[in-house]
Amino acid sequence: MLRNRLAKIVATLGPATDTTEAITALYESGADVFRINAAYSDNASNAVLIARVREAITDESQPVGTIWDLPGLKMRIGGFKDGSATLVAGATFTLDQSPEDGDETRVYLSSPEAFAHTRVGDVLRLDDGRLTLRVTEVTLFRLSTTVVAGGELSANKAILFPNVPVPTAEVSSRDAESLQAALDAGTDWIAASANGSLDVVRDLQRLIGGRARLMVKIDSKDMLDQLQAVLDLADGLFLARGDLGSRMPVEMIPNAQKDTILAAREAGKPAIVAAQMLESMVGDPTPTRAEASDVCQAIYDGADAVTLSAETAVGDYPIDSVAMMERLIMSAETDDFDTAVGRALVARSDDGSKVETIGGAISNAAVSVSNELQACAIVVHTSSGSTARRVARLRPGRPILCLTDMEETRRYMTVVCGVHPLHMPSLSSWKEVVEVAVKAAQEQQLGEAGEVIVITAGMPWGASGSTNILRVATL
Repeated sequence: MLRNRLAKIVATLGPATDTTEAITALYESGADVFRINAAYSDNASNAVLIARVREAITDESQPVGTIWDLPGLKMRIGGFKDGSATLVAGATFTLDQSPEDGDETRVYLSSPEAFAHTRVGDVLRLDDGRLTLRVTEVTLFRLSTTVVAGGELSANKAILFPNVPVPTAEVSSRDAESLQAALDAGTDWIAASANGSLDVVRDLQRLIGGRARLMVKIDSKDMLDQLQAVLDLADGLFLARGDLGSRMPVEMIPNAQKDTILAAREAGKPAIVAAQMLESMVGDPTPTRAEASDVCQAIYDGADAVTLSAETAVGDYPIDSVAMMERLIMSAETDDFDTAVGRALVARSDDGSKVETIGGAISNAAVSVSNELQACAIVVHTSSGSTARRVARLRPGRPILCLTDMEETRRYMTVVCGVHPLHMPSLSSWKEVVEVAVKAAQEQQLGEAGEVIVITAGMPWGASGSTNILRVATL
């Protein structure tokens, strides 16, 4: 199913959408990639969701990807008797070590370090900073607080403590177990917090061992300050604006978003924007005007994909949320699409810097030729997907068909803006590449007879990183 847009939609699965039928409906409404937030369920249940995605979309002409989001080192509260509780500003609320389900007055918190390091006067943030508590009394087993900003609080939400040290030197045992389950389930992407440490990124890549792609979360100022170093190690970036906004002044988030996306684009790696994009649609059938503008701004900034979290995981209108996200993306892409980041990339490329690879030069040329000839598509024959990513970073404004003989490449390319990946058998001649490219463009209804496509490929055939040929063909 070739979308009528370029940016991708990531839909988070949860209790509202954990059936094969719901996943199919989400895909048909516009979801391109399905995210599993591993913090909210056990590994076996999360693996079942990966399997259900594969069961729901079996047609190879309908590419779909999966992201397994590791739990991370976040401290989380326990459950509630009624599934959630409403905290009222000014009321007293207690965090304790009694494992019983909570209510409007208390909730379970299992982390002993929180009780050891918290001080009276500390401000605690829950649910991406939407709710805040001020600590009034501390014992070894109980934290008494006053609700500063209230609202509905559901089970297992993360809670941030300002003075509790977070270990950063290694992958936690919980993340390591979750990672192994994700790899065994065959997920395409791993999203993970590195806790501000490049050593954690290296360890994650070592543990993954090439069985999936790693998307590192930009969730703190430490990670923002190391964007280039992170990109040297990671395969993509996941802008976790909720965590980021809880750890740094909120007015800095828009610039952080632009900086993250631009750095990823320069590296030719995907960047996903997440958190609170259409949050009001958890309970309402339409978003706020501010949320609509937020989604469009992420597209203007050049994001490869935008994410729905609670909207599709637990919301009342998951299908409507995806459909609305699609409409917003399509509207943004018709409005002088990608001008800001595109100009920034052009400005940086005009400073005399040299293209480092033949594949990079061919990718630039393919976009230039497609613009001059008003080609209906760019077709990239690739094993690793690197050439398709190089073309995509320039946002040619037309579909990019990625023809690959590697199934894992087909699936992980689903997050890259403008790329429609198709699995093709190994090809052994330039004539075969052209014939298959023309046929694929026709089957995907990318253009009328007489229109042109621009094709890139490489010799020797099947060798990763060998792109060195550009050809124009007529449909």
